[in-house]
Amino acid sequence: EWSSVESRLRAFDWSASGVTRWRFWVNIAASMMAEMTGDLARARVWARRAEGDADGNGYRVVALCRLAAVFRGLRERAAHDEFVERAVEIYNTLDIRDLGADLQQLPLYLAEEVAHTRAPDEAQSLLAQYREVVRPALKSSSGDAGRYDAMEQYVAAVLCDVRGESAKAVRSFSEAYSVLAPLGYRRRATMVALRLARLTGKKRYVDYAGDALRDVSEQFWMARALRELQPSSAPPVTETELAILRLLVRGKTYKEIGAARRTSWKTVGNHVQALFRKFGVNSRSELAAEAMRRGLVSVHGTSGTR
Repeated sequence: EWSSVESRLRAFDWSASGVTRWRFWVNIAASMMAEMTGDLARARVWARRAEGDADGNGYRVVALCRLAAVFRGLRERAAHDEFVERAVEIYNTLDIRDLGADLQQLPLYLAEEVAHTRAPDEAQSLLAQYREVVRPALKSSSGDAGRYDAMEQYVAAVLCDVRGESAKAVRSFSEAYSVLAPLGYRRRATMVALRLARLTGKKRYVDYAGDALRDVSEQFWMARALRELQPSSAPPVTETELAILRLLVRGKTYKEIGAARRTSWKTVGNHVQALFRKFGVNSRSELAAEAMRRGLVSVHGTSGTR
């Protein structure tokens, strides 16, 4: 439904007073949504709108981090690093003690992107600033300290991962995941799950990411990261089994699949049981998840990227 929501956002009248910061954060959120739907051009447009609507340099840093993240997802290293460099220059003009309530995690946002420029020392300095200056105030004034701590753990884990300190990275990622997943922060929790899946090879993290990313575009960088975690081969399936799998991942029942295939639901059930044995699973949901993980099908009903 994002396309209809986005069209309303573009037509929205933002001329009322006192809504400048709301407009900024709507632009940031819209950029994230466009990215998840695979419209990367619109993701950049919304992020640039956020930069243009920024009410001060702190917000401008957030917008530049968002632009950097879009290009990081595209694996365009030079563009990513350029936006990060601009963000760092502006950030260095700020007094972080004066950040508003909606910008108190700014050092963490920037540290995450700086870490991906392979400048861990600079990112570590930003993390230290957050811990020494911002976190004490957050602990005393916010009822959402758990989420803030999880974000801090995530950034610390990214730094450990960049440095090759895998054991430390796993501990910090695990702590972040244990908070973010139960709270329902699925976007951030999925980022953590993908990291943990790569570092530990544990199926439960792949399962979480597969479920969270079920409806996103295959062009979304997290979907690509999930495919890269999947085994490169899948059990041999017949054309009939593949057709059934495509309908199964779209949530169709045996009767609906049978009607579409002009066969009985019992025949469909027999094919699914055969697929259970091939994939080593015990339920339709597990079968659908495994077929998508292996790139055999996608939620949109077409063959995935092998």
